[in-house]
Amino acid sequence: MATIGFRKRHHGPDRVWHCGLRVSTPQLRDWEPHYSVPPLQKLKFAHGGALELANSSRVPPNVWVRPVSPFPSRTWRLARDSGPARVLGGSGIVQTAGSGAAGSGRGRGRGSGSDRTAQVVPAPKCMVHHITSRERTVRIGWSYLPRLASELDATTPFLQHARLRVHGPPQFPKMPARSGASSSSMNTAASFSSSWLDGSPSRQSPNRQTPRKSPRPLKDLYESPIRQMTDEFNLMLSRSDRDFNERLDQAAAERQKLHEEQLAKAKQEHERVQEGAKLEIQRLILEQEQEQRRREEAQRQEIERLNREKARREAEIQQQRLEATRREEEAARQAAERQRQLQEADARVRAQKEQEEAARRQKAESDRKAHEAAAAAQQARSQQQPPPATAVSATPALSTTPATAPSAATPASPPGVEELHTKYLKLHARMKTFRKDFVNQHKQVGDPMKAPVGDTRRNMRKRLGQVTTERKDSQAAINRLRTECFDKALQMPGPTIDIRPFIVSHPIPQLANQADAQYPALLLYAWICFEKSLINQWNQEAANEDHTIIQELGLIAASLYSDPRYQWRGAVPLTDTLLAKLHRVCPMMFGINGNTTTKQGLIRLGLDKYGTADANQNSYLQMATGVGAGYAALSLRQFSGKNPAIPMAEYWRAVASICNTPSEALYPGHFMCLKGLLRDFAKKFVLFYGAPAKAVLRRATRSLPDRAPKERPGVKNAADIVRTMSDGWKLSNKIDIDR
Repeated sequence: MATIGFRKRHHGPDRVWHCGLRVSTPQLRDWEPHYSVPPLQKLKFAHGGALELANSSRVPPNVWVRPVSPFPSRTWRLARDSGPARVLGGSGIVQTAGSGAAGSGRGRGRGSGSDRTAQVVPAPKCMVHHITSRERTVRIGWSYLPRLASELDATTPFLQHARLRVHGPPQFPKMPARSGASSSSMNTAASFSSSWLDGSPSRQSPNRQTPRKSPRPLKDLYESPIRQMTDEFNLMLSRSDRDFNERLDQAAAERQKLHEEQLAKAKQEHERVQEGAKLEIQRLILEQEQEQRRREEAQRQEIERLNREKARREAEIQQQRLEATRREEEAARQAAERQRQLQEADARVRAQKEQEEAARRQKAESDRKAHEAAAAAQQARSQQQPPPATAVSATPALSTTPATAPSAATPASPPGVEELHTKYLKLHARMKTFRKDFVNQHKQVGDPMKAPVGDTRRNMRKRLGQVTTERKDSQAAINRLRTECFDKALQMPGPTIDIRPFIVSHPIPQLANQADAQYPALLLYAWICFEKSLINQWNQEAANEDHTIIQELGLIAASLYSDPRYQWRGAVPLTDTLLAKLHRVCPMMFGINGNTTTKQGLIRLGLDKYGTADANQNSYLQMATGVGAGYAALSLRQFSGKNPAIPMAEYWRAVASICNTPSEALYPGHFMCLKGLLRDFAKKFVLFYGAPAKAVLRRATRSLPDRAPKERPGVKNAADIVRTMSDGWKLSNKIDIDR
C-alpha cells in the first residue's frame, strides 16, 4: 500500500503543502514505525489544481518540487498539461512557476508568467532508507516521490497504477492510529490530526481576507479514492505476490527437477563406476589367480625337471661307479696278468741264469778237473822240470781280476729292457733321418709339397701353444689341429713310405702285398712334428706349479693317437714314434740306468745335451718332471669304445721301473720324473688299481727316498719332495696310502 499525505504550513501569503510518503507492502508490514522523513515535496497551490502521480502527471502551476536524489545525474520527467518540465538534476529545490511565482524562505526561484524553467535552489540534507524486497533493493529518500512518475512506475509493481488527485487544499479525515505508532507523529499518513489541517501558514497569516470557517465534515476514509487505490494496490500486490510466488515455486520445482535429474545421473554414473570397479577388481583377482597358477605350474615343472636331472645324475654316477669298478677290475686283471708275465719272465730269466750258472759251474768243474788232470800231468812232468811249472800256474790267477771289475762299474738293466730301449733308439734315429730328408726333398721352389710341409710344422707349434685350462679351448684346439694338420696331411696327395720300420711294440699283420705297408709320408712327418712340439710344451708347462695344461695336452695326444683315421690300416697307432722320442729324452722312465761320471752314462740317461752345469741340470730336472706328467696324462686314461693309445699297464711299468732302480743308480732325475708321474695322478692310479696302487705309492714315497744316496748332489732334496707328496694326497684327495 502507498499513501501520500499532506499537511499544511503557513509560509507567508502563499499556501505551501508538504507531501509525505508512506509505503508498505505485504513483505514489509513493520517498516512504517521506522520511516521518518522530513517533507519530501513542497506543493504550492496558487490557483488550486491537481497532482497526478502517474505516467502523465499534471503538475499544478506554481508548484515547488524538491527532487533530492542520491543519483543527481538522473533526468526525471514531470508532465503537465501545457508541456513537460525538466528537472536539471543535482540536490536542491526545483521551482516551476506561471506568471511569477513566489516561494518561501531559502533560495526561492522566480520566473515570468509563462516561464516553465526549473530553477534549482539549495535543499537540506535528508535520510536515506533501504527497503529490501524479494526482487530488488529500493532506496527511499527525498527523491522517492518524483521517481514515482518516471522510474518507479516501471520498476516498482505496487506503484505502477498509483494515482492521486487533489482539488484544492486536500481535506482528509482523521484516522485512528495504528498499534505501535505514536499519535503525535507528524511524519506518517496514519496519524493525521486537526492541527495538521489547520496548521497551514497561509491560514494563520494576518493578511488573509477570507474569514475563518469551521472545518467541513470529511467523508469517510473508506469511501475515498484512496480506499479504492488501496484495494487495487492490495489486489495488485496479492496478484503480484502470488505470481511471484508461483514463479518462485515453478523455478524451485524446475531447479528441484533439474537437481533430481542431476542426482539420478550422478547416481547412475556412480553405479556405473562402482560396477566398473567391481569388474576391474574381479579381473585383477582373476589375473592374480592365473598368475599364481602359472607360478605354481612353473614351480612344479621346475621341480620335476630337477628331479629328472637328479635321477639322471644319479644314474650317471652309478654308471660311472660301475664303469670305474669294471675298469678297476680290468686294470687289476691286466696288472695281475702283467705281474704274472713279469714273474714268468723273471722265472725264465732266473731259470736261464740258473742254467747258465749250472753250465758255468759244470764247465768250471770240467775245467777244474781238466786243469787238475793237466796239473797232475804237469806235476809228473815237473818232477823233471820244476821251475817252468810255477810260471804257468800263475797265469790264470792274474786274468780273473779284470774280468769282474767292469760289471761293478755300471748297474745292469733288466734283461729285455735294454733290447727294447735299443730298438726305440734306432727308431728315433730313423725318424730324425726321415724328417731331415723329407724337408730337404720338398723345400725346393715350385714343389707342391713345400707349403703343406711348412704349414704343418708351424700349425703344430701354434695350436699346441693355444691350449689353456678351459676344456672348451682345448676342444677347439683339437679341432683346429685335426683340420689344419692331420686331416690336411691325410687328404693331401703325395708320396708314401713303408711304415713297418717305424713300428716296434705292435705286431705287424700279414700283408697281401707291399702296397698295404704304405703310409702317407706327410702324415708321418706331421706325427714327428707333433711329438717334438708336444714334448717341448710339456717341458715349458712343467715350470708352473699347476699341471692342468699338461693334462689337457695329454688328453689331446691320447685323442689323436686313438683316432682310427690316423692309424695304419685303422688298427695300428703310431705311438712307437712318441715312445722312441721319450726313450731318447727320458730313458730312466723305462728302467734304463747309467753313470753320470762317464760320457756313455750321460747318453744312456739322456743328459748328453744338458752337461753338468747347475742351470743345465735344473732344465733337465724340469724336463723330467714335464715328461713324467705328460706320460701319465697320456697313459693313465681310458676311452669308451676305443683302445687306449698307450696301455694303462705302461704307467705301472714306468713307476715300477723307477722304484726298482738300484740305490747306487739313483739320481735327482729319477725323483723328479717320479714326481711328475704321481703328484697329480695318484687319485686316478688308486681308482684304477685299488690297494696294489697304494702299495706302489708307499714304496715310491717311503722306501725309495729312504734308500737314496744322500751324499750325491741334489738327490736328498729331490727325495724329500717325493716323500712329502703323501701328505698332499691326504689333504687334497683324501687318499691315505697307509690304510
